[in-house]
Amino acid sequence: MKKTLLILVAVFYIFSFNINAQTVSNIDFSLGDYTNWKAYQAQNLSSPSTISFSAWTLFNDPTTCFWQGERCFIINSNHNEIDSSVSTGTNILKKIPAGYSSSSQINCAQNNSNANKLSYDLSVTSQNCNITFNYALVFEAPGHGGYQNPFFIIEVRNINSDSSDGSLINSNARFEEIVESPATAGWNTNDVGNSAVIWKNWSQVSMNLQDYIGQTVRINYILTSCSYTGHFGYGYVTTKVSPVMDTIFAEICEGEVYNQNGFNESTTGFYIDTVDTYFGPNTVNYLNLTVNPSSTTIYHDTICQGSVFNNYGFNFIADSSVTLTQNLQTINGCDSIVELNLVVNPIPTAPQNLDIASINVCGIVWKGNAERYKVYRNDSLVGIVTDTFYIDHEVNFFNGELYIYKVKSVIGECESELSDSLIVQFGGLENIKQPSIQTKLYPNPTSNKSYLEIEGLISEADVLVYDMIGRVIKNYKINQGTKELEIDLSTYAKGVYSIRILNETINQTKKLIVQ
Repeated sequence: MKKTLLILVAVFYIFSFNINAQTVSNIDFSLGDYTNWKAYQAQNLSSPSTISFSAWTLFNDPTTCFWQGERCFIINSNHNEIDSSVSTGTNILKKIPAGYSSSSQINCAQNNSNANKLSYDLSVTSQNCNITFNYALVFEAPGHGGYQNPFFIIEVRNINSDSSDGSLINSNARFEEIVESPATAGWNTNDVGNSAVIWKNWSQVSMNLQDYIGQTVRINYILTSCSYTGHFGYGYVTTKVSPVMDTIFAEICEGEVYNQNGFNESTTGFYIDTVDTYFGPNTVNYLNLTVNPSSTTIYHDTICQGSVFNNYGFNFIADSSVTLTQNLQTINGCDSIVELNLVVNPIPTAPQNLDIASINVCGIVWKGNAERYKVYRNDSLVGIVTDTFYIDHEVNFFNGELYIYKVKSVIGECESELSDSLIVQFGGLENIKQPSIQTKLYPNPTSNKSYLEIEGLISEADVLVYDMIGRVIKNYKINQGTKELEIDLSTYAKGVYSIRILNETINQTKKLIVQ
């Protein structure tokens, strides 16, 4: 095989198409049977210098041909099956060559000069005129003269008007292998029983039938035992066809290899592949190959624990810091690798022990260790501070109005749940702190059920459960003195849910993570 890389100064409109190389039904035995094949049997009457057979007996179904109780032809469909008679160590003969799904075994018995033939009639078109024959052989090596030894033939013939074999389509349309002892280059030697056996692993010969497009030709595989009747031979065959090749325009992705139609290329370029054939003119293929790049994009991001990360093609609940990758496809069909390095920040603890500041102003204090705090009055954000107290300059210090305060802890972009409520009523110089309830959700996170502990409830309240898009999915009513409420979310999806405790003086919300 000769290959040349041509550097062309030209502009090409690159496109890709797939050539269907197997346009002939079952020429490669891929149907797992002998559809479209015929078989013949005769005796090998050859002399050392002349090939001669007795009259051939036709078998329209090759599976019905037997010789001395042994099948003449067997389909092999197990790609991993080996010929255990000759395979040793790492020198393995598989019954099917790489790249094929099936093969046919041709058996010739040890006695009575057996000869067997498989035939296929091919209507030659521009889509099947390039033929590749694959064969592997196992012969006893008796050391007779010439064609008195076991031998193997591939030939292409014309077909006579009575459907019998005609002449060779040209003087070169015949290929042969004759057993020789000692074994020549390319052959292996094994002992099978007491007989010296030589064998050849899978080999190929090619043929270009471009000059015979529009005609029907006959392909014959012939295999014999020796004409002295005492030495066997068998082999494996399969065939494929491909079309006349002009320029193949193909695209692959970076890191891949284009290995079709006789090429084995991995870089952008224009290539010529000339295949030396045994019969007829050489096959010349042209390849215009484009290698499209693959890409890797790395993202760094942060998120709060328990939140849903939905970006760059990822979608999951973030529990801990992680590095993830996924393969996407670009417009050219090549992999685009996306790497995500995600830092998951913990949810800070909600502020504790809200109380009225011990100063003669409207102020509240609490305990916490966050970077900053969001202060809410009557469910409205009124301030963001870095200290653990807040002075509310906007309230009427003397009108006796009722105020409900809550506070969130904030670290980075992560916020805690709201604290318990602090209910305050200011009047004159006297301020009155209304009883506030203390609540706790546990376990949190949970996989199904959680329990809401309640302390200090002095009147009936509603407990509302909201899903991740704000819909109320559960509604509980609890009475004064209720200590604990079971919340069952086992039938709902994983995510972050909101639990809201509500009456005329209480409006408290907690987050529940279901994982």
